[in-house]
Amino acid sequence: MNNKRLLDFGCGQGDFYPFIKKIYPKVKYTGIDINPRFVNVAQKRFPKAKFRVGTTSDIKNSYDYIVCSGVFSFTVDNYWKLLCKSIAALYSKSKIALGFNLLELGKHIDNEIYVTYNKDKVIKHCNNLSNKVKLIDGYLDYDFTTILYKR
Repeated sequence: MNNKRLLDFGCGQGDFYPFIKKIYPKVKYTGIDINPRFVNVAQKRFPKAKFRVGTTSDIKNSYDYIVCSGVFSFTVDNYWKLLCKSIAALYSKSKIALGFNLLELGKHIDNEIYVTYNKDKVIKHCNNLSNKVKLIDGYLDYDFTTILYKR
């Protein structure tokens, strides 16, 4: 990822920034989050990074890689529709790959706070967008990551 453009969608307070910079010191990082308070905290914590407030519709540029961690874990109205719409929008802005994680149905609590997803249903949907989809699981008992590649 060195010298590649990375968008951390749903960056929160910027916790992913020092992690990725340690592994790839030359990555060109941008963080975006819907919560202005989080973005302000992130910018103060990491003044060398780019952070901004926004949603998928505010992403004007394309990025080599887009990552989303924890973005789709919380219950909102029409969560499946929102997930599908967001994945399509983010994938269209990625040049190499989009990666996101979700809480797994039957493994994590599913209630008024958290929403869980069926892995097979997610993969089936992602296969409609990309002909190269990778599922990564087993790193936590209740979480899985999906990566959609362009190449």
